[in-house]
Amino acid sequence: MNPNRTKPIPHSRCTLVSTETWTKGAQFLQLPFFAQDPDKCILSSAEDYGQSVLARFAELFARIGPGEHQFTLRFSPRGLINTEGDPDDFCFDAKGVYLTLRSAMVADPKLGPVLKSLHGQHAADENAAHLKAAFKMTLTEAECSGKAGSSKPPPFAAQWPGGEVKECLDIARRLAATGPCGAEGQKLAKTSTPAHIILVPNQFGMLGIQEHSKTGSKTGDNRLMRKTQAFHAVALFKGPEETGCMCEFRCEKLLFEWPDPVANPEFKCAGFGMHGNQCTGKPVPNEEIDAAIERDAEFVG
Repeated sequence: MNPNRTKPIPHSRCTLVSTETWTKGAQFLQLPFFAQDPDKCILSSAEDYGQSVLARFAELFARIGPGEHQFTLRFSPRGLINTEGDPDDFCFDAKGVYLTLRSAMVADPKLGPVLKSLHGQHAADENAAHLKAAFKMTLTEAECSGKAGSSKPPPFAAQWPGGEVKECLDIARRLAATGPCGAEGQKLAKTSTPAHIILVPNQFGMLGIQEHSKTGSKTGDNRLMRKTQAFHAVALFKGPEETGCMCEFRCEKLLFEWPDPVANPEFKCAGFGMHGNQCTGKPVPNEEIDAAIERDAEFVG
């Protein structure tokens, strides 16, 4: 797509590609391409990729304009093999399959050298007929506005343990400006200062400060390896113009890490993913943020 063109053009292209790293969520095929409510059509494990798809197709539709159009889609699944890092890190990722170099060599000593010889990215043949699809679609004026659908702030967890509401709000408000959450606010809304905090259930639907323990070790016994306390929150950041963003994050306190208890443990901002450092911000209109602030006054006030 040429940003210097101001008129609809008969042939326009929308390309989403990652050239150096395996982008989070890029192993998913994102459908649909256009939606007014992204939260109802994007997998939580592919939010950043799904938001990109919706945004790019909104731009494409604005470029070609309303009316009936012929579309051709080409899918290019990729495999990524990385054998230059830690042998216990994932080195192979394709179609949702994960494998470490060490486990591969244990399973079959001949497989390790093969993986090393295939280090890098491997894309599907662009001429593969079964990875192409053509169809016609009629677009309306509204669908060609150039604006992708926006997310809405989640509801405040009304059943949050009463004695913890103020404590958790104070902690979350302070931590939202730091770590991966604050970085997302700065990137998408040009500020790391949250306008509002919403307490939300964790991934298991549990409310309040929860304690988590991890046991076991490489030696095979059942010793305590790690103990934390954590709860989930969503920070809303108002943008300088019409749009801000929201970002879910974890407030986590490390209590114990083998072999010793942690001295003076404190809550810190944490994200998600294998290393707990990933937070994905979602664009949200400032007016939706104002509405959430008014809606949650009974909990926050």
